[in-house]
Amino acid sequence: MTETLDIVDEQDNVVGRDTRDHIHRKGLLHREVWVWLFDPKRGILLQRRSKLKDRHPGLLGASIAGHVPAGKGYYETALRESHEEAGLELDESKLYVMEKIRTSTFDDITQTKNETFKQVYAYRYYGRIEDIPLEQNEIDGFEWWSLERLLNPSPSDAKQLSPYFTSTTAQDILKKLWELK
Repeated sequence: MTETLDIVDEQDNVVGRDTRDHIHRKGLLHREVWVWLFDPKRGILLQRRSKLKDRHPGLLGASIAGHVPAGKGYYETALRESHEEAGLELDESKLYVMEKIRTSTFDDITQTKNETFKQVYAYRYYGRIEDIPLEQNEIDGFEWWSLERLLNPSPSDAKQLSPYFTSTTAQDILKKLWELK
């Protein structure tokens, strides 16, 4: 099934629609969501992306991430992706809206540029990793990482993280996330 996404301008206004594949190949600006799951005792839950993914295969990224389908909103996408990727029915009153950011990353493996507006959310998760069903062909697993490890990764840890983690924006968001404790 071909996924259709909205193409947006620099003010996040919809200016067109196209397939996800075409948008990624051409580096067109589009919308995504991230939901960061955290537990103050264990840290921040990272998703190990499937090796079959077209962007950053095999690397660690946001707990829950997904594209906003054409005609849909950020919030409903965050709830849908949380259910699809991790089988979680989030308590909507506890889903923190953090901020919307503009990102630009380059994937060395696929040689594609990802231009996005990402609406970032946070959610306290006290469950066990073992209880999270994995979405086949999307996720290879989850790992708890401490904030300190994410902000100051060793060289071998850095090779496991998607390129976004090296940005100042990412580090600022992770610090804000931790302040929600």
